[in-house]
Amino acid sequence: MAIPKSKPRQTGPKSDIGKKKSSSNALQHGALANRAQLPSTSELVQSYEAEMHAHYSSNNPLVKLQIQRIATTRAKLSQLYELEQARMEIIYKEFDENPKHVFESIKDAEELAANFAKSLIEHGSYELPFGLQPEQVKAIAIEIQMLKRPALTHEDFDLNLPVFCQIAKSLNLGWMQDVSHPYNNLELLKKIGVNFKIMFELKSATYARIKSSFEEYIEKSKKWDAISSDWTEENETNIYSKKQINQDDQLTPEQIKEYLKYFIYFDSALDKVDDILDRFKQQKELMRATLSFPTEESDRFSRYQTSLERRLSTQIGELRLMLMT
Repeated sequence: MAIPKSKPRQTGPKSDIGKKKSSSNALQHGALANRAQLPSTSELVQSYEAEMHAHYSSNNPLVKLQIQRIATTRAKLSQLYELEQARMEIIYKEFDENPKHVFESIKDAEELAANFAKSLIEHGSYELPFGLQPEQVKAIAIEIQMLKRPALTHEDFDLNLPVFCQIAKSLNLGWMQDVSHPYNNLELLKKIGVNFKIMFELKSATYARIKSSFEEYIEKSKKWDAISSDWTEENETNIYSKKQINQDDQLTPEQIKEYLKYFIYFDSALDKVDDILDRFKQQKELMRATLSFPTEESDRFSRYQTSLERRLSTQIGELRLMLMT
């Protein structure tokens, strides 16, 4: 069997340009090089040289050469410290701009409240359904929780839920294109309740999984669309507010609360936002204090610093011997 010929030895580049380029292949940062590689390093070397020449006034060319070597090593060590600090600041910045890891460490935070807190941190604000304000949500939530009377007539809504009706009728209801005008209380209850639930589910996947009889009332409410179809603004005062609700559609306090319970959920979440923000701040400070370089990068910085510090110490010792002779 024939023995295959071995590959020819790699002899490297032949041209002067290739040799020059190859000679710097291992030079990634110049930290341990014996000469300055960057203009900023050269300026620092010259500054250190001038400082040492002012202290050691000698015409000995060897002393001058040694001072230059010391100045070069000192400049590289100073820049290495600055590089390390700059790199650490980048790590801090990346951490500060990504609050996700901090929130993930707060395990027991309610999802909806945490989403509000995240929005505040990332955007400086959070959005509530229909542009409502937190105090409006709270006022409606309190009113719902205190509700004890049924809705037997349209007027009962205004009497039993005055805050909800007033706020609901003042909203920009452009999204309610399929609702007749003037809006009646049953339609407002149905549309706002359903849309508040949808907004709740979009902002909180956990609560979206809550099982309830809500869907039963959604189906039942389909019959309400025809209630105000023959009303006009002209007879609204005399007929609309006092018209008896069909007996099948009259609502108990429990049914009304079922529709509007998401106001209570939102209000509860909003009450917890400040606490989550405080916990976030404390956790962030703790996690930030533990940030460090990746192990490989940390080892590399440590090796360069140790090498330069030893080199500088040796060079200073050699200079002292020259000055003693």
